[in-house]
Amino acid sequence: MNPWGGRWVAWVTLLAALLLSAGRLPMDSPDWLAWLRPAWVLLAVGFWAMARSRPLGLFGVWMAGLCFDAMAADPLGLNAALFAIAAYAAGQFSQRLRMYALVQQCALAFILVLACDAVRHLAQGLPAIEPSGLLILAPALTSAAAWPLVRIALQGLCHRFHIE
Repeated sequence: MNPWGGRWVAWVTLLAALLLSAGRLPMDSPDWLAWLRPAWVLLAVGFWAMARSRPLGLFGVWMAGLCFDAMAADPLGLNAALFAIAAYAAGQFSQRLRMYALVQQCALAFILVLACDAVRHLAQGLPAIEPSGLLILAPALTSAAAWPLVRIALQGLCHRFHIE
């Protein structure tokens, strides 16, 4: 395995996740539609943290979180800390997480995104624009639904570029 190849692929996929997260909706779309966007960066970070070679490392995840903070206009370091904690936890339990069935991994993605969203809302002081009712669960639900696609796509890249 070429270690630089793995890092290169991981960084490109993380950049693609950042671009997917940065995409804007059309001006005439309803506000609730923005809540249906999956946490692309967190899913990519989780996948690469579970990879055997861990091509990003905690410093790389922290830097990606800082980029996401700047892009999302969140307090600097908030998402960086959340992504680093999530990557550390996924890295520590990576052997166990890789053995879980896909449905169990989807449930864990749901819990992870929901926990990160809850901490993010608490750290920002629960801003005035809050989703109504169960709409706050929407990003976690769509992220859990997107996890199989993210996993299949990134595993395909791992096989293509011979990344363990």
